[in-house]
Amino acid sequence: MRVVGIRIGTRTGEQGFTLIEAVVAIGLMATALVALVGVLVLTVNANRRAKETSLAVVFAEAKLESLRHGLLGAPYSSAESLWRNQTGFCEALDEHGVVVGECDASLAQAVFVRRWSIAVSPVAGTVAVRVAVAWQLTAVASTESEQHDEVRLSTLMLVPGA
Repeated sequence: MRVVGIRIGTRTGEQGFTLIEAVVAIGLMATALVALVGVLVLTVNANRRAKETSLAVVFAEAKLESLRHGLLGAPYSSAESLWRNQTGFCEALDEHGVVVGECDASLAQAVFVRRWSIAVSPVAGTVAVRVAVAWQLTAVASTESEQHDEVRLSTLMLVPGA
């Protein structure tokens, strides 16, 4: 005599997922997707900031080079010219580094603000030249105060004929 076993609740050959398994899988995928979107936003912001910083360094270096070639007879500036708009020592730049005007008149069109100072150096025959390029932080919305980032380059330059 042969005994036949009976299984209750399952059919032979039936495959698939239960509703609970599907809900858990969807929940895990949604959590992973939210985390990936957060990382993507951080990466985009970091890349934008790196681009802005790189452009600011290039614009500061360009000004240092132009000052190096035009240093003969250039006027000295006040100590405040790196953080205040001073005529002759401040330029408003667009996103390509093209001068759109003086700082006081053209700040609405400016993406970058470039300021520089030329001062007497303690080393004989040289002047201290400093260039600062600032720009607005586009990722941070602030209505209370202006927030900006800044790059500063400094060097000593030989005074021609000194």
